[in-house]
Amino acid sequence: MIECKNITKVYKNEVETQALRGISFSIDEGEFVSIIGASGSGKSTLMHILGCLDTPTSGQYFFEGKEVSKLSEDELAEIRKKKVGFVFQMYNLLPRVSVFRNVELPLIYEGLPKKEREEKVKEALKASAFPDEFWFHLSNQLSGGMQQRVAIARALVQNPKMILADEPTGNLDSKTGDIILNTLIGLNNRGHTLVIVTHELYIARYAKRIIALKDGQVIEDAPREMAKSLKLIKE
Repeated sequence: MIECKNITKVYKNEVETQALRGISFSIDEGEFVSIIGASGSGKSTLMHILGCLDTPTSGQYFFEGKEVSKLSEDELAEIRKKKVGFVFQMYNLLPRVSVFRNVELPLIYEGLPKKEREEKVKEALKASAFPDEFWFHLSNQLSGGMQQRVAIARALVQNPKMILADEPTGNLDSKTGDIILNTLIGLNNRGHTLVIVTHELYIARYAKRIIALKDGQVIEDAPREMAKSLKLIKE
């Protein structure tokens, strides 16, 4: 589904910073991969490239066989809208808007008819295990775990092939975090490719494959059972 070939990323501000140094790997459709590493290892930079939110300085990134650097802005926007669902640590919900409308917004921007929008929102909320009695509550009236489920539903509403989750349980207690992770695992079991970026060892252990980064380089790419890098991250 995606393939990275010798990707580098250099930020040129007052001081030049090389965030990624020759990253290469591929992820097949339907996989559950965790990208792990300490702060500053290049995880978030890589996630932005995978989600077509940023471009590499050099190297090639292919999404469904197409080289991303050769796509137009409209084609990139289409991938971000319909092919990739994003789940962030901070939820990024509109606080004084209902749960239902928060999930519906991407479909409104797309111009879908109201009936079709409503059906898609209902499906997404059910898939994220969000209780229907809270569908029309304001998002700022919800707990952190409930808000993250809304964020997952919003990521799902256009039925993306890949879900990118950046520290999806970072602001949650362990019990609520487990609920969120099990929700994401359920989506993977339904066929969505799932990539979780994290520095938390217990989250990485849910994945089927581990890609470990250090100083902008891949230091390990292995099935979870064989991943020695899990021992390098503090619990």
